[in-house]
Amino acid sequence: MLILAADASLPILSVALVLDDALLGAIAMEGKSSRNEKLLPAIDWLLTEGAVDRASIDLFAVTRGPGSFTGVRIGLATMQGLALALGKPVCAMSTHEAIAPGSGRVAVVDDAGRGESYVSLFEDGREVVAPHLAKSDEVDSLVAVLRVAEVVQRENVALACARRARAIVSRGDGERYRDVTPDELNRALDVNLRVPMLMTQQLMPGMLRRGRGHFVYISSIAGKVPSARVPIYSATKAGLRGFCGSLRQDLHGSGVSASVVFPGTMMDAGLLADARLPSTPGTKGTSCDFVARRVIAAIERNLGEVDAAELAVRIMARFGGVAPGLAARLARRKDSIAWGDQVTEGLRHLR
Repeated sequence: MLILAADASLPILSVALVLDDALLGAIAMEGKSSRNEKLLPAIDWLLTEGAVDRASIDLFAVTRGPGSFTGVRIGLATMQGLALALGKPVCAMSTHEAIAPGSGRVAVVDDAGRGESYVSLFEDGREVVAPHLAKSDEVDSLVAVLRVAEVVQRENVALACARRARAIVSRGDGERYRDVTPDELNRALDVNLRVPMLMTQQLMPGMLRRGRGHFVYISSIAGKVPSARVPIYSATKAGLRGFCGSLRQDLHGSGVSASVVFPGTMMDAGLLADARLPSTPGTKGTSCDFVARRVIAAIERNLGEVDAAELAVRIMARFGGVAPGLAARLARRKDSIAWGDQVTEGLRHLR
């Protein structure tokens, strides 16, 4: 298997080309600045020097952080673009997983600034605790620690990424690491955000002529309290909240209004129910009847926002508005991360 891998998340940008177990070539250079100007030329040089036709590449591997946000996006966009043009798969993994040892229990730690660190925990090369922000006292309490700053000085991270990607594919887990394609992203935007906006545009003139009407948008509690592993879903649902809030202001005094409803995990209908997936950890889920009654209340009482979830979830949503940082820490609990992974896998075929 011929693998091209890249890491643009760290201060040292790296690219590697691997054929099965053999290293064909690797590059490492300063990566704090001008990553977008360095990554593609580095890839081209590596392929040219190795006399490798990019069409012969079987797999594109890339890190997705923690690290520089700009670097992560450049790395993902570059590798995904190359893979898409050639119709080849992408294996996107956390930067910590790329460098984690294959045996033992170890914490991978990287400086996040402001006295905090990104920390993740691995057992025999498998991630058991996803990357999260930690204070210095938590880091000091860790026993076996692998520091990213030290690894990047002695190893080529892209090479480690390539070899980990081969191991992932060999054990049949490649689909779990496939990054969302542009088509899948567009479908999510269409279903959750673009279509409701277009429908509003079509229905608005008639409602305004009549001087009455009410738009109700079904968002999700994830639009208020984002969950791990579902960033696109959370983003589109948060976008629906913003759209409704602005629209409601524009419609004031017209006789037409708008509300947005935030259901919790639906358990008697919808995608999770159809896929027989569990509710959010610590909750029993929400019923269609409960959500329907909240929709009616939103219309009859002309409410701008209505939560349609269990009491504990509604409290968390309110808490998230007051203390978003602490709410985010609670949302990164191990069982919440595991639930996010389970849902992502269970619904992957519906992208």
